[in-house]
Order: sequence, then C-alpha cells, then structure tokens
Amino acid sequence: MYAYFIANYAPFKSSPASPKPGALHRGLRAIRLSWQRRRTISALQELDDYVLRDIGLQREQIPMIVNNMQVSDMRKEGTPPLSAHAA
Repeated sequence: MYAYFIANYAPFKSSPASPKPGALHRGLRAIRLSWQRRRTISALQELDDYVLRDIGLQREQIPMIVNNMQVSDMRKEGTPPLSAHAA
C-alpha cells in the first residue's frame, strides 16, 4: 500500500497553471532587458582593444554577443524570447 502511495504521490500535479504574463509585464520586461543590454554593451565598449582581444572579443562583435547571451539566458529560464510574446 505504501509503495503505491509513494509511486503515485504528486502534490503539485493538480495545481493550476501559472497565468501568462500580461502586456504590462511584457512591456516592463522588455524595458528592463533593453536597459541591461545597453549597459552591458556600453561597459564592453569602454574596454581597451587589448583587453577585448584578451577575452576573445572584437569591438564590432559586442552587440551580437550581448544579444546572443540574453537569448540563451532566457532559454535557460524557460522564457521564450520577446519576439515570441508579440506574435
């Protein structure tokens, strides 16, 4: 009896699904991500060329690298990219 109970026990299985974020939440999230992106790009642009070369970056790659980092972080969190929310 106990083995059946333990094997079939799922306390959170019947919990309701979390609500989808609304337009306000998506807008605030987009503003926050944009601010973080600009701040990161600015900080990397201030580095000297030899420091960038040391960490394996070229100055013209910085915006692309920062954008790719955000997309990969959002996928790790299980959050679809902002463009998927707008569709």
